Amino acid sequence: MLFLLLQSAVYYFLSKKRSITEDESMYGMLDVMGDLATHTAAVLTMLVLLTSFPPASWVPIVFLGLFKATWWFSVIILSRQGYLKTVCAVSTHGFATQQASVVQGPLAPILLVVAFVALYQSWMFLPPAAQSRKIQALLASLSVVIFICGHRPTMQWPSIGFQESHVGGNHPVEDLIREARAEFSAMVEKQSKSLQEAIQEYQRRYQRDPPPGFDRWYQMAVEANVTLIDEYDLLMQDLEPFGGISAKELHARTAKVSTAQLISRMMVRNHTIKVDPDHHHPPRLMEVPLTIEWLEDFVEFLPDMDLAFNAIDEPRVIVPHGSLESSLRACRAKSAGENSSNSSLVRTASSKFEFLNNGHQNVWELVTISCPPASPASDTRYSPPPPPQPADLHFVHNASFVKDTCQNPVSSMHHGFVVNPESLYTTQELIPIWSQSKLNTFQDLIMPSVHYHSAKPGYNASNDPPWSAKLNRLYWTGSTTGGHNDRNRKNLHRHRLVDFVNSPNRTITLLNQTLPEGSWQPFQTTLSTMHHLFDVAFTKSVQCDEQTCQAMKKEYHFHDRQDADHAFKYRFVLDMDGNAWSGRYYTLLRSKSLVLKQGLFREFGDQWIIPWVHYVPISMDAAELPEVMRFLSQTTRGQRIAEGIAEEGRLWAGRALREVDLKMAAGRAVLEWGRLMDRRRDESGECPLGRTRVGERRVEGSRR
Repeated sequence: MLFLLLQSAVYYFLSKKRSITEDESMYGMLDVMGDLATHTAAVLTMLVLLTSFPPASWVPIVFLGLFKATWWFSVIILSRQGYLKTVCAVSTHGFATQQASVVQGPLAPILLVVAFVALYQSWMFLPPAAQSRKIQALLASLSVVIFICGHRPTMQWPSIGFQESHVGGNHPVEDLIREARAEFSAMVEKQSKSLQEAIQEYQRRYQRDPPPGFDRWYQMAVEANVTLIDEYDLLMQDLEPFGGISAKELHARTAKVSTAQLISRMMVRNHTIKVDPDHHHPPRLMEVPLTIEWLEDFVEFLPDMDLAFNAIDEPRVIVPHGSLESSLRACRAKSAGENSSNSSLVRTASSKFEFLNNGHQNVWELVTISCPPASPASDTRYSPPPPPQPADLHFVHNASFVKDTCQNPVSSMHHGFVVNPESLYTTQELIPIWSQSKLNTFQDLIMPSVHYHSAKPGYNASNDPPWSAKLNRLYWTGSTTGGHNDRNRKNLHRHRLVDFVNSPNRTITLLNQTLPEGSWQPFQTTLSTMHHLFDVAFTKSVQCDEQTCQAMKKEYHFHDRQDADHAFKYRFVLDMDGNAWSGRYYTLLRSKSLVLKQGLFREFGDQWIIPWVHYVPISMDAAELPEVMRFLSQTTRGQRIAEGIAEEGRLWAGRALREVDLKMAAGRAVLEWGRLMDRRRDESGECPLGRTRVGERRVEGSRR
């Protein structure tokens, strides 16, 4: 729009310069262009002030608009003067310059060279009296400026994991998908093809030999056609702090926590596994048989030990950074040969253990106590974030980094778990507790969840229509979980999103391609233009007193509750954190719908599921959600891409998220843990993780 207005203004002022005659010299054009520049600058300033276009949007358009108008003006005047060869050269220069600004790849600089050659020819075809070096220098400079504007590098902020929307030709989503597919293909291709390769890769990544039973685990994984043999970096990261604690102390801490509230205990005795009937939690009883079934194939390699399972959704262990460093230093010293005695393995802990109830309050300071002192979160004082505001769009580029509370605290400030959790029972002692999900600042150990294969009803393919028969909309319904509902409920992440997509008068930012194959530029509109693309609502008020529950029904959009399979009628389905993980993720991935995911909680298999290949990540403020839906549901290119990601996600879930895949992952986890719990480790003084620069070494693997 700005381009058209600018060009119209240029032609308007040209039409006023009727004093130009066929007899005027080329120097007379300089006076005309001077007046033209003055008038156009005034009009442009008014347009910018009235439309509030960000400079990044209008600067390249201004140059291109002025250049194109000047080009046509020159062609008209030169034609009237009879300089036809010059007209051809000027036309070639203008066309080459414009194309050089929008064409991507190695052809762009070639077109710029063509533009310079044509410019030189046009100058040579003119009579000596009209060969103005100033004009030539001006046009050459404009060519370079337009080229740079069209090919300025994509701006990325690795510290927050987003990619800016200003890119050439391709939509930002297309660039993210291309990069993600390349990473995913490389990850799958490099997986070990033999036991020897798997051992060597393990040694390369973790600087030590695999645990006892690894050869048996590998054989079972191959027999089960497990695709990802080597990708367990997140598991090893979780285990690192416990490597500085002796096996004796780990047994003591596990025994102590096993009798605590909301903890279920499983016992391995003489290579058999069973649940402790005196210490279990009813909501998890339905999952116990399947958990035992998953682990019993590996107990022959395990020492006698207990496993403490978290019986609620929220994580439990959050340890101050200094305590974590102490545990890591104990193992660091042993690995470096600085201390040959077993005293380098930490053996001390508080004799009294209890969980502290941190619910119904802001827990920002609590969830960041494990962050390094130099991290952004350690320097950030919490304040509730404002509602999403119109801004330049950014798309999630590095999903794991966006979830990093220490490095990207703003995302966590948008989450109800931080704002006002419904329940949160924590300890600041390094206790081994196995949970199903956590924020990255917690020290819980993550076990693959049996929920996806024990919950009834599960995924039913007969209730999942083909893509072409699905509604072209985004669907999510759920209860008002995600935090305790009080006067701060508007800051909870579920409430923010439901309110956001059901506010048709809200100003949003979308992208528009200014020219065919040109860059995508942001513009502002209201959600009313695409409100029909969202079917997002609450179905039940919970975690609130009676008065607040009634008030929320008036404040937010509510639907009647539908069966779980109702989501499969839609092409786009949203998975969003509740109090912790949603419990829907893998089921949605198995469907023929495209999964959009918003959340901070990490599950065991997150390293295996690649954003922009198997699902579409959405930031916590969801500012980019309208543009994501517009592109994927309303454009031909986007619809093909959306269907492709949906199919990739479905196929990958059937290949890497089967029950046997999760079983093998659980087996790998207990083999690693069994080595830490083996009392023979204390006798040898072994430091189990064999690392040399713990806390500074970056565990290799996918950055997503």
